[in-house]
Amino acid sequence: RCKIHRMIVFIQDGGTFDAEKYGNGITLTTGVGVTAVFADSTLDLTGGYNVMSNAGWQALCHDFAHNALGTGNETASIRWTFSKAGKPITLEAGESFRVTINDNLTGLVAHYFQIQGVTAA
Repeated sequence: RCKIHRMIVFIQDGGTFDAEKYGNGITLTTGVGVTAVFADSTLDLTGGYNVMSNAGWQALCHDFAHNALGTGNETASIRWTFSKAGKPITLEAGESFRVTINDNLTGLVAHYFQIQGVTAA
Protein backbone atom coordinates (compact mmCIF):
# COMPACT_ATOMS: atom_id res chain seq x y z
CA ARG A 1 0.00 0.00 0.00
CA CYS A 2 1.20 3.48 -0.76
CA LYS A 3 -0.19 6.94 -0.15
CA ILE A 4 0.49 9.50 -2.85
CA HIS A 5 0.55 13.00 -1.38
CA ARG A 6 1.61 15.06 -4.37
CA MET A 7 2.98 15.21 -7.88
CA ILE A 8 5.62 17.64 -9.14
CA VAL A 9 5.60 18.40 -12.87
CA PHE A 10 8.64 20.03 -14.49
CA ILE A 11 8.59 21.54 -17.99
CA GLN A 12 11.65 23.06 -19.70
CA ASP A 13 11.62 24.68 -23.12
CA GLY A 14 13.49 27.22 -25.21
CA GLY A 15 11.81 30.56 -25.77
CA THR A 16 8.95 32.25 -23.96
CA PHE A 17 6.16 30.20 -22.40
CA ASP A 18 2.64 30.97 -23.56
CA ALA A 19 -0.41 30.71 -21.30
CA GLU A 20 -2.54 29.00 -23.95
CA LYS A 21 0.17 26.68 -25.32
CA TYR A 22 2.32 23.97 -23.74
CA GLY A 23 5.89 25.03 -23.02
CA ASN A 24 6.81 27.47 -25.77
CA GLY A 25 4.18 27.15 -28.47
CA ILE A 26 3.28 23.45 -28.51
CA THR A 27 -0.36 22.82 -29.37
CA LEU A 28 -1.75 19.73 -27.66
CA THR A 29 -4.67 17.89 -29.24
CA THR A 30 -5.28 15.30 -26.52
CA GLY A 31 -3.57 16.82 -23.50
CA VAL A 32 -2.21 15.35 -20.30
CA GLY A 33 -4.51 13.04 -18.35
CA VAL A 34 -3.98 11.91 -14.77
CA THR A 35 -5.82 8.91 -13.31
CA ALA A 36 -5.69 6.56 -10.37
CA VAL A 37 -6.71 3.02 -11.32
CA PHE A 38 -8.18 1.02 -8.44
CA ALA A 39 -9.27 -2.62 -8.37
CA ASP A 40 -12.92 -1.73 -9.01
CA SER A 41 -12.86 1.80 -10.46
CA THR A 42 -10.83 4.55 -12.12
CA LEU A 43 -10.57 8.07 -10.74
CA ASP A 44 -10.04 10.75 -13.38
CA LEU A 45 -8.10 13.36 -11.42
CA THR A 46 -8.44 15.93 -14.18
CA GLY A 47 -12.23 15.60 -14.05
CA GLY A 48 -12.54 15.03 -17.79
CA TYR A 49 -10.45 18.14 -18.49
CA ASN A 50 -7.04 17.03 -19.75
CA VAL A 51 -4.32 19.65 -19.36
CA MET A 52 -3.92 21.32 -22.75
CA SER A 53 -1.75 24.34 -21.86
CA ASN A 54 0.59 25.88 -19.30
CA ALA A 55 -2.37 27.77 -17.83
CA GLY A 56 -4.28 24.48 -17.69
CA TRP A 57 -1.88 23.23 -15.01
CA GLN A 58 -2.49 26.36 -12.97
CA ALA A 59 -6.26 26.05 -13.33
CA LEU A 60 -6.10 22.47 -12.07
CA CYS A 61 -3.44 22.66 -9.36
CA HIS A 62 -3.00 26.37 -8.63
CA ASP A 63 0.67 25.93 -7.62
CA PHE A 64 2.43 26.88 -10.86
CA ALA A 65 5.84 28.57 -10.87
CA HIS A 66 7.19 29.99 -14.13
CA ASN A 67 10.91 30.72 -14.19
CA ALA A 68 12.68 32.91 -16.73
CA LEU A 69 16.08 33.37 -15.14
CA GLY A 70 17.85 35.62 -17.62
CA THR A 71 19.53 33.67 -20.40
CA GLY A 72 18.81 30.05 -21.18
CA ASN A 73 15.68 27.96 -21.25
CA GLU A 74 12.52 28.83 -19.36
CA THR A 75 11.05 26.35 -16.91
CA ALA A 76 7.82 25.73 -15.09
CA SER A 77 7.23 23.63 -12.00
CA ILE A 78 3.79 22.57 -10.96
CA ARG A 79 2.91 21.20 -7.53
CA TRP A 80 -0.32 19.22 -7.26
CA THR A 81 -0.88 18.32 -3.61
CA PHE A 82 -3.61 15.68 -3.45
CA SER A 83 -3.61 15.57 0.36
CA LYS A 84 -4.46 19.30 0.47
CA ALA A 85 -7.67 18.52 -1.42
CA GLY A 86 -8.85 16.19 1.34
CA LYS A 87 -6.62 13.13 1.59
CA PRO A 88 -3.77 11.41 -0.22
CA ILE A 89 -4.47 8.87 -2.95
CA THR A 90 -4.12 5.39 -1.45
CA LEU A 91 -3.14 2.57 -3.79
CA GLU A 92 -3.15 -1.11 -2.92
CA ALA A 93 -0.98 -3.78 -4.57
CA GLY A 94 -1.82 -4.03 -8.28
CA GLU A 95 -3.41 -0.57 -8.47
CA SER A 96 -1.73 2.27 -10.35
CA PHE A 97 -1.27 6.00 -10.79
CA ARG A 98 -1.08 7.06 -14.44
CA VAL A 99 -0.06 10.13 -16.37
CA THR A 100 -1.09 9.77 -20.01
CA ILE A 101 0.22 11.92 -22.86
CA ASN A 102 -0.68 11.04 -26.44
CA ASP A 103 0.65 14.24 -27.99
CA ASN A 104 4.05 14.94 -29.55
CA LEU A 105 6.24 16.73 -27.00
CA THR A 106 9.55 16.42 -28.86
CA GLY A 107 9.79 20.24 -28.99
CA LEU A 108 10.31 20.40 -25.22
CA VAL A 109 13.80 20.39 -23.75
CA ALA A 110 12.67 18.36 -20.71
CA HIS A 111 9.46 17.12 -19.09
CA TYR A 112 9.37 15.18 -15.80
CA PHE A 113 6.74 13.92 -13.40
CA GLN A 114 7.75 13.09 -9.82
CA ILE A 115 5.28 11.28 -7.59
CA GLN A 116 5.80 11.83 -3.84
CA GLY A 117 4.28 9.76 -1.08
CA VAL A 118 4.89 7.09 1.51
CA THR A 119 4.59 3.35 1.83
CA ALA A 120 1.99 2.54 4.45
CA ALA A 121 1.11 -0.63 6.32
